[in-house]
Amino acid sequence: MTTSDDLNQRLQAQIIRLEDAMHMIQRGTVPDLAPIEHDVSALCTALLAAPGKDSRQTADKMREMIGLLESLAHELKDFRHDLDGKP
Repeated sequence: MTTSDDLNQRLQAQIIRLEDAMHMIQRGTVPDLAPIEHDVSALCTALLAAPGKDSRQTADKMREMIGLLESLAHELKDFRHDLDGKP
């Protein structure tokens, strides 16, 4: 397996975890985000250390993951807003 294949598989695993976390929030449950934060950080470090050719081959998955991270942040803000608005 090439470095880019490994990185793309790791990115896909994070994408799935982020989607699961968003679904949990939408159902009213707050997921444990610490493992996700740790794994995303480790993945970003690996992407930065990868040869340019390999990291460029992960660009689409990386954009998808970043978009999901942004969506998750919005979901968390909305969830908190909803909690703060309840008596």
